[in-house]
Amino acid sequence: MLKTIQRFIVLSLLDLSLGSAFAYESNTTFMTHSVEGKVYINTLGELRGKKDGGRRAFNIELVREMMILMEHPVKFEIVPFKRGKVALKEPNMALFNITRTEAREHLYKWVGPLQVDNVYFYQSTNNRPYIQSFSQARFVDRICVMRGTTQYENLNSQGFTNLFEINNWATCLRMVASGRMDLVPVSDSLLDAMMREAGVSLDDIQRTSVLVQINTGYIAFSQDHTDAVIHKWQMALDELKASGRYEELINTYMY
Repeated sequence: MLKTIQRFIVLSLLDLSLGSAFAYESNTTFMTHSVEGKVYINTLGELRGKKDGGRRAFNIELVREMMILMEHPVKFEIVPFKRGKVALKEPNMALFNITRTEAREHLYKWVGPLQVDNVYFYQSTNNRPYIQSFSQARFVDRICVMRGTTQYENLNSQGFTNLFEINNWATCLRMVASGRMDLVPVSDSLLDAMMREAGVSLDDIQRTSVLVQINTGYIAFSQDHTDAVIHKWQMALDELKASGRYEELINTYMY
């Protein structure tokens, strides 16, 4: 009983701390991207994630709950990913989901991770030979990647010269399934949603054993945000994880 009372007091103090600390700086514009088909507008005019909508829907709902904890206006702007990165050069901006990499580390201030994700190469079920290594992947004709993503940055930095940039992952999946492309790097959490969007199934594509990278998704804030404010946003995320609400959101929106 004593432990329950103590936890209630701690959570109550945390809620007060989060709200009061951020009340003076509630004008951050939160941008998100690549959510087509994963979200909807409810009767109140709010952007919400669709149940079982995958990572994009989950991230909308997770950041929304962080905003509520922080007493921040619940409002999102949908932008192309590359435009969102450019907009982060302006003050009072934030963008999610974005992978935290060494090259990006100094450009923004970070809150997360929102989720951790494995990325594997996928190929057509009709393709032979079966790709089993990075070395083999270097010699296929075409690897389809979404323009401006960490998959492109990673493979390009490793000297891959067979990358073919496309504007969305669904197109890549269709092209791999039809044999027009040889490989596509796809994250585990996006696979089901992307296959539905592309109109393909595991009868058409198969995961190879080649792990391309491990993505850690974050919210990137523009550099003008103070470290104290970033800390409060991190506390909001950490509280959702500690309370069990994070797992509830995963079960509702990711699967």
